Amino acid sequence: MRFDVVMPTMNSASRVSERFFRQVLSAIFTEIPVNRLIVVDDDSRDSTLEILKEFEDVKIVNGLGSLGKAREIGIKNVETPWFYFIDDDNVIPRKFHERMLKHVNDKVGMVHAIPFNPSQTWYAKHEMILSRMYSYFGRVEGATRRGYTGATLIRLEAVRDMTVPPVSRMEDYRIKKCLEENGWEVKTALDVFVVHYSKISDKAHYFDGYYMCEFGFVSLRRMILAWLFNYPKSLLTTMISRDFGIAKNIPKIFYLRLRGYVDAYKSGKGKQRAR
Repeated sequence: MRFDVVMPTMNSASRVSERFFRQVLSAIFTEIPVNRLIVVDDDSRDSTLEILKEFEDVKIVNGLGSLGKAREIGIKNVETPWFYFIDDDNVIPRKFHERMLKHVNDKVGMVHAIPFNPSQTWYAKHEMILSRMYSYFGRVEGATRRGYTGATLIRLEAVRDMTVPPVSRMEDYRIKKCLEENGWEVKTALDVFVVHYSKISDKAHYFDGYYMCEFGFVSLRRMILAWLFNYPKSLLTTMISRDFGIAKNIPKIFYLRLRGYVDAYKSGKGKQRAR
């Protein structure tokens, strides 16, 4: 059986670099029995579309608008019973497809892999995974709670008629919740790690916080407690990995997300649903 792969793009080659973007595409065609790579492009003006022409079985459709809308457009173009979302900043590993299929059964609607920043050390990687599995506070944004559409296997039947909110962030959580509300299981493939190019803009961090409030993803109290518990853990990770960017960036990221959350709360969005 072959699988469609859906990928939203917008100046991908310049955002993640041409070299990394080619790695993403090469891994897809090497590790997945691809029917078509369905690229939903938001008016790329760099070399993204030229690079895509280097690969066969690529269908490019217009996806002007939001990331959520791009995912919905991609779903509507899928023609295989199962398909993948693979984002332009995720390099899937060897035997990715075989390992993802091991988590599928008749009740499963979605299986997602674990994103991993390659700049982290062995310790940082496994500390992150354990926090997502076992820590109450560490799961505020963990892949097991939020869902993850960067490298995800999805049953078309489960999402065929889904309306994805036209949002720029947190659309993965809404897709996950919709599946669960319709009786489908969502599984995390804890044995599958994808290299995630995790450079995220300040605007994106702000909207993470905004939609966390609007979608009722987490209460403000729990969000603050999670940061207070996890920042010391990040400092320990920094000392071991010597990646001092972790300790430097986290306060700024938290401030931006907190500001977005508070703005959404003040506007009246998410007040009743946040928990």
